[in-house]
Amino acid sequence: MEQTPMQEPAASQQPNKKKNNTKRVVLIVVCCVVAVVAIAGAYIGTSKAQYDDAVAQLQQHEYDQASFTLSKIPEFVAQDLPQLKALAAAGVLFESGAYKDAQSAFEELGDFLYSLELAEECAQFDREERLAQAEALFSGGDAEQAEELFDSVKAEVDVEEQNQIDLTRALLYYDAEKYDASFEIAKELSDYPGAKDLLVSSAVERARVAEDTGNFYVAYSMVTPYLDSTIAQEYVHSLREGLYQQGVSYAADYIFEMAKPCFDAAGNYKDATDYLKIMELSNKIYQNEGDGIFELLPYIDNEVAHGLMHEYYLPYYLKGTWRGDGYMFEAEDDGYSSDLPGTKDAPQCYFIEGTAYLRDADGNTAEWVDIKIIDRDTIEVYAYSNEKTYTLTRR
Repeated sequence: MEQTPMQEPAASQQPNKKKNNTKRVVLIVVCCVVAVVAIAGAYIGTSKAQYDDAVAQLQQHEYDQASFTLSKIPEFVAQDLPQLKALAAAGVLFESGAYKDAQSAFEELGDFLYSLELAEECAQFDREERLAQAEALFSGGDAEQAEELFDSVKAEVDVEEQNQIDLTRALLYYDAEKYDASFEIAKELSDYPGAKDLLVSSAVERARVAEDTGNFYVAYSMVTPYLDSTIAQEYVHSLREGLYQQGVSYAADYIFEMAKPCFDAAGNYKDATDYLKIMELSNKIYQNEGDGIFELLPYIDNEVAHGLMHEYYLPYYLKGTWRGDGYMFEAEDDGYSSDLPGTKDAPQCYFIEGTAYLRDADGNTAEWVDIKIIDRDTIEVYAYSNEKTYTLTRR
């Protein structure tokens, strides 16, 4: 029986087959490792690109986008990934207007990247928001709450910013027509830019209140410290008529200590200087018992000068002898003598507002004559007894 020749080679091929399978497995494993490495490399590369994108987005203050980008990056890619995520989250708070919370979040990050700068920026935005709220409250009539907010901001800033806040407060009070408050605040600001004009404007508005009540000199006094300002100068110019009229009113009542400041303030307005001269002469005549009486005569048409001459200083003026129309009147320090109609024997004579009265021995009084000064040496005498007027001249 013949043997099959192929049986022996089949048995000899078994080791080669195993060898080939082993190679195939090794190859597959190598390929898998390479694939994994390639995939891992690609993944890490993508994550690194995302990291760079996130950092750029943070630098551009695109906090929402940065948060989204960072959320896709695995923790092992970068050690500072938690801080970056915290920075982005704080930025989202900042953009939402939660400045205080954002400030706290940035401060917790310490000096990581530009966290401290962002914390200060949050603080600034928060202060600005409180200032805006304070202005809104003030405009709404809640000045007390507004002042509390202003104070809270002032406590956090330097002197320069405090001054700016105070200037804002003063302007708010000025716009609300609370001029006393705006004046006091502006006064405290001294030479801070813009404060001087506001101070003077407030002083002028305060003065207008006094002016409206007729106290023109009080109004004038309230702005005189600021006459180096055009605003104050223009206001004082507008006060001249009121000052003049107030001075005339005081002078008519012979209240010269009140009239003089008014006329001084009015300056050369109308005949204010005449009034000042009349008051000066009046004081001279009074102090020197009639000396200078004739210096008052050029002003005799002035109501006050006319009143002074006829009500107070007529005895000084009449000293001497007067004659005219067949009559005589003589005035000396020790009394009067006359033959004018109505004269009584040994009369006791006294004057009230230009009218001479006689008092007899029994104390009875009667109007005698009315004397009107014409000039230095001429008078008109009206006799009450016969209702006639006589002209007498000084002899």
